[in-house]
Amino acid sequence: KRLPEWNDTRRRLSQHYRRLIARLCPSVTVPFADPWPSAHHLMAVLLPTALSRQAIIDGLRKRGVQTTIHYPPVHRLTFYKDLCPDAHLLRTEEFSRRELTLPLHPRMTPETVELVVNSLAAALGAELSIEATA
Repeated sequence: KRLPEWNDTRRRLSQHYRRLIARLCPSVTVPFADPWPSAHHLMAVLLPTALSRQAIIDGLRKRGVQTTIHYPPVHRLTFYKDLCPDAHLLRTEEFSRRELTLPLHPRMTPETVELVVNSLAAALGAELSIEATA
């Protein structure tokens, strides 16, 4: 009975994420168009190509932000790997290497979203500094 309320809360939080990411992390892409019908159960982002996803995950973890990874390349799942063993989906693999899922749940607040995005911006900045000196 709380699902409509939770979906609406996650929708608002997702919109807040999008605004903040666009402003503070312009190199990060938020896939899936905002007007797309969604339950907003995940907040997936695509990191810039040149960066190490693991370094960003580690930087976020140091700031107390837990992340996950969704969307593995479907052709590498056992069923499809057995069905199409020679499949090479370069775009799918590229997406999978760069995807990171940020926290999103109905008990989050806009302030928590701000903390996550500020932490993401800091982790990106730290990683970009390392890339520039390498």
